[in-house]
Amino acid sequence: MKKQELYVITEKQYSNTNWYIRIMNGLYQEAAKKSFKIVFCSDSDLQSFEPGTILILIGSSKPFMNKYIQLCTKFSLRPIITGSGFYQTNMPVSYITINRYSAMIDIVQALISIGAKSIALLGVNSSFQTDMQRYEGWMSAVRFHKAGNPDTDVYFSDNGLPDCMEAFWKNVHKYDAVACTNDWYASYVCSHAREYGISIPEDLMVTGFGNTLLGQYTNPPLTTVSLNLSSVGTQVLPLHRLLSQNPDLQACTETLKSDIIFRESTKKTASNTTLLDSPALFADDFFSDFIPADKQHLNQLYALENTIGKMDETDYKMIHGLLEGTSYHALAENLFLSDTAFKYRLQKLFSSTGCNNRAELVQLFHDYIPRF
Repeated sequence: MKKQELYVITEKQYSNTNWYIRIMNGLYQEAAKKSFKIVFCSDSDLQSFEPGTILILIGSSKPFMNKYIQLCTKFSLRPIITGSGFYQTNMPVSYITINRYSAMIDIVQALISIGAKSIALLGVNSSFQTDMQRYEGWMSAVRFHKAGNPDTDVYFSDNGLPDCMEAFWKNVHKYDAVACTNDWYASYVCSHAREYGISIPEDLMVTGFGNTLLGQYTNPPLTTVSLNLSSVGTQVLPLHRLLSQNPDLQACTETLKSDIIFRESTKKTASNTTLLDSPALFADDFFSDFIPADKQHLNQLYALENTIGKMDETDYKMIHGLLEGTSYHALAENLFLSDTAFKYRLQKLFSSTGCNNRAELVQLFHDYIPRF
């Protein structure tokens, strides 16, 4: 039986991330079950498609989405946007997305259930629709539980990380918990809290959003919202089938739930006696969920996330040897690598993490993921 074809357009920058891999893993898994062939397309392919052809869009940026939504309109194609937030458009667009509003409500209620009484919201970028969904969820929850003030307890990242964090550190002693809009800001808080006399979670409970690999190695490991990106991929085929069987259906949306992964950055109670651990997923988020606007100051965290997600067993052993002070010669022998192969892998690690030498690499891991 000839396989049906599933047409996909991916954003080049996004396709180099671990979060893309999670979506594609789900998509490939479901496509294999349903005998679909995934076909990656270019702009020139679109004009040859029959009107009504369904096109899967996988990317993160507004320019990318706007471009292909307009092209789909021009050629009478039916787009499905996977995983990202909603885009303001008058054009009929289908979505497979995640309910970030309810996810933030869940994280605030979880913090309250383990004793939080004053909860800040950190890292909101008002130009990101997904951030504003989280902001609305936080605001709804803290107002209902009287656990925060939307006028004073929200720290926006529109002007970059330094301004955002400076304002937060000035007021940090007002709070017993902070909900961050992404794992990057949460990891940054975990890394620098002691400089301000803050112990986590005793003085301040910290939660992230996105379940990055990085969050497993912060000190302490990060409680976070896990976005079910693999499920996003598996839902593409059912939605594709629904649209295919109903040509008069212009667009529809599937909204998926998220989960909270509890780790040691929040306190335990009788109802939360065991902190869940998360396997190292070949994952996020890269959506605006996971890429803050202020890349200049958080690019090292982003680089660490991508590096960890793409490591093989040899890379893990090499980094542990570097962190433990093993000499290059001894480490190469232990890993059964020639000098050339060892130097190649070492330079690849330096390049992927943005480090120039071993000292910088060791310092980077020490600062942000000391539990690695």
